[in-house]
Amino acid sequence: MLTRASLRFYAATHVMVVLGVAVAVAVLAGALLVGASVRDSLKQIALGRLGATDVIVTSPTFFRTALADNLLTRSTQPQQTQLGARVDAYRALRSTAPVVVFGGAVVHDESKRTAGQVMVYGIDERFGRFHGVDGFSVTGRDALISAALAQEVGAKSGDTLTLRVAKPTDIPLSTLQGRRETTGERVRVTVTRVLDDAALGEFSLAPTQGPVFAIYVPMGRLQRDLGLGDRANTILLSMNDPAESDRAKMVRELIAPVATLDDLGLRIRRTTAAATLVETRAGLLTDDLVATIEDLAARDRRMVVPALTYVANTIRIGNREIPYSIVSAVDLDAYNRMAGSVGPPGNRNGSPPPAAAAPVFSSHAPIWLNEWAVADLKARIGDEVTLEYFLWSDADGLASSSARFTLVGIAPMNGIGGDATLTPDYPGISDAADMTSWDPPFPVELKRIRKQDEDYWDRYRAAPKAIISLAEGQRLWGSRYGRVSSMRLSGGQPVSAQSIAPAAAGFTARAVRAEALSAAQGTTDFGEYFLYFSFFL
Repeated sequence: MLTRASLRFYAATHVMVVLGVAVAVAVLAGALLVGASVRDSLKQIALGRLGATDVIVTSPTFFRTALADNLLTRSTQPQQTQLGARVDAYRALRSTAPVVVFGGAVVHDESKRTAGQVMVYGIDERFGRFHGVDGFSVTGRDALISAALAQEVGAKSGDTLTLRVAKPTDIPLSTLQGRRETTGERVRVTVTRVLDDAALGEFSLAPTQGPVFAIYVPMGRLQRDLGLGDRANTILLSMNDPAESDRAKMVRELIAPVATLDDLGLRIRRTTAAATLVETRAGLLTDDLVATIEDLAARDRRMVVPALTYVANTIRIGNREIPYSIVSAVDLDAYNRMAGSVGPPGNRNGSPPPAAAAPVFSSHAPIWLNEWAVADLKARIGDEVTLEYFLWSDADGLASSSARFTLVGIAPMNGIGGDATLTPDYPGISDAADMTSWDPPFPVELKRIRKQDEDYWDRYRAAPKAIISLAEGQRLWGSRYGRVSSMRLSGGQPVSAQSIAPAAAGFTARAVRAEALSAAQGTTDFGEYFLYFSFFL
């Protein structure tokens, strides 16, 4: 009786309490739902921009587009892991597509409106097939653009755009051999379609929440206009098992059996001395590649001699000088041992390889000049030799530098002094018919070139006129891209691409879907954020 009376008396208060609790519960629950909705929206945006892409494979040098097809073919064949267990089919790749990916700028030819930071995708029919989008292909001068890019430049179907991209190169621009003077290439295209979100209009390989400026052009057109040949720099991969956690590792394991030396950016040359030279299109071998090749040589019991070759603007003794000469940094003792073990060129014509350094006391590092340079400079053992050369840095650009050495020996022309194989392929230098035809990426004063310099080039080509120690050369000219330009292995046995890990050549495999999910999750728990905010209510 008393309880019922109390409830009736305080009924209004109880109703208000219940309503207050209901409002509080609704606010808190709504806050949690809003947070979950925000997270889910970010997730859907991130995954939607990837299409069917789970993993991407990239390389600092361009590789064959056929590598994408070879990778898929290999994945369908029975494989063995290191533990001997069969790799099940569900772990194999589902689809692959090669793509040429650049950053660039787009200009609307009529309005002159410009958009920067545009992602350029060179694609073929494999791209649309990979993502399961019908009719997604471009040919000839056609181009497809994202809705955001169309809005930015005011473009519509039928409009003409000019695409500006930097001409790609395998040689890093932040090295002396990098061609920084190349302003770029212009590719004129006609917009045939503005893509909506459902048609990969928001496709992006980088986690981002902003508008996507993207343009799709025929891969063959880009390859032709940019001189790439049948090459790409990115492979898109779709995996059968969405739960596989280490997809990138599996992809790296699948690349190794099908990659060629060309895919790895490597070149193999045979010398007349029954030695094998390993070089790279990038100009410098990475430290990982050098370590890999040294391990291969040790395993096969082959001698190995690394070398770093550079261009000196001047070799000077007193007031006498030689312009524009090749200088090689090499372990001379190791070179002599290899030359002696394989025959020419170290003891060609019966001459012994150059002797060790003469006993000259000096605070300068030792240097050897070849017989031609000694005669031209009228040099004597003990003379001070100055090398002048260019160095490149991102901060200061191209700068002149110099180093002083002491002449301790003479390199015979029938040995290392005339060995042009120490110089790798330097575009604009080693392929020049004569010295006045040099076209390097650094300034050259052609008027300094003398008749005897041309005569030397005609006979000895890019044979080094000076030799310094490998350690000294690496101290002077090494960079973050590498400290060795070539590796010389004794014997004529070929170097197999399958013996070199793709990662050592710079190949990377990124699980971009996992990265996108992580980025969408963010550092802020939106559920908690809105929950805390709801307490103000």
